[in-house]
Amino acid sequence: MHYTTTNITVHGTEIDNSHLLKDRLALPDRIILENIIIPSLDKGTVCFIGVSKHNGHYNKLFKHSEVHGIDITRTKQLKRFKNFKVLDARLMHTEYPEEFFDHIICYGVAGYGADDTKSVEMIFDSCYKVIKKNGVFVWGFADCDEKRIIDPVFINHKFKPIIFETFGTWRYQSARYNIKDEYKWSIEKILETNATFDFYTKE
Repeated sequence: MHYTTTNITVHGTEIDNSHLLKDRLALPDRIILENIIIPSLDKGTVCFIGVSKHNGHYNKLFKHSEVHGIDITRTKQLKRFKNFKVLDARLMHTEYPEEFFDHIICYGVAGYGADDTKSVEMIFDSCYKVIKKNGVFVWGFADCDEKRIIDPVFINHKFKPIIFETFGTWRYQSARYNIKDEYKWSIEKILETNATFDFYTKE
């Protein structure tokens, strides 16, 4: 696994990673998530769904909010979060009150547990119930044939797309990159993909 502080350019602006933690993947999706998305939503009560070996340190990136880590598997990375639950994202509403979170970031779940359209629909529905009005829901996924489950524009959900100011769009796609993937394969595969980030709100 390779780590670096290499900078990338987003919309003509170079992103400086030198201030960030060293123990993270040097991939376009992670750089965008860590430098732009998380700092923009670091306020109030935030939920990060999909805690893995690559983002257990994200608890340190939320400096101004009460962050909750969620994953379906109990791991040492998940336990780094002061507030964490071993929980299926389809059942968020069974563990949290309605309109509990100011923002929710769900990344790396589609194609890594949420493997069919029904599961994605259930996650959207459950997150809608526990996010506050005007809260931002980020749905991020690896956009390649092997991992693409369903485009949310084709499912029935109540969220409304919202323009994310930094990107000037409700859907932002990273540069292409290669990832090592072992999920559901008998051997490790190298997948070429983009990361797609969708931004929604609850009206």
